[in-house]
Amino acid sequence: MSTSQPAVNTDLAPPAQPCIDDHHTQTPKQQADPEYPTILIYADGSYQHRRDIAAIGFVLQTLSGNEIYRGSEPTDADTSMEAEAQAILRAIQVAREFDPRHVEVHTDCDPLQRKLVADKQPSKKLYQTVRSKISEFTHSEIQGIPRKDNRADDDLASTALQREKDKVIA
Repeated sequence: MSTSQPAVNTDLAPPAQPCIDDHHTQTPKQQADPEYPTILIYADGSYQHRRDIAAIGFVLQTLSGNEIYRGSEPTDADTSMEAEAQAILRAIQVAREFDPRHVEVHTDCDPLQRKLVADKQPSKKLYQTVRSKISEFTHSEIQGIPRKDNRADDDLASTALQREKDKVIA
């Protein structure tokens, strides 16, 4: 998926500030490598039906493999696929802060990857929004990856989900 010109993104909330508190675990932001205008996004969502809680985790890297940001937080998803989509959307929001021309989104959720790449008109507004925001970059890709290659953001999402479980129990 690609477009000819990136759009100015004015409808998303301001990007998260690096912090450590009850809902976020993020490392301090560094400057993106100027010689690498591509940001790799690894995103994961986690949803627990029994308790109706969800969380997301994501990692941003430069093309050279330098981690530039990581984040996790609870979310209001109603399904695990919605949590996955919200993780991608949030990661894109933060990636915009680095002003990349290219993004490569990596997800271990095959159904979501297929929906975002192959469906001409995804059924849910959330999926349409994710696809639209990804396409705002000069060049973008959405790639499915094995779960074992998505460990860091999976761990972030699981940790955020555990914090939400602890709140429900308390």
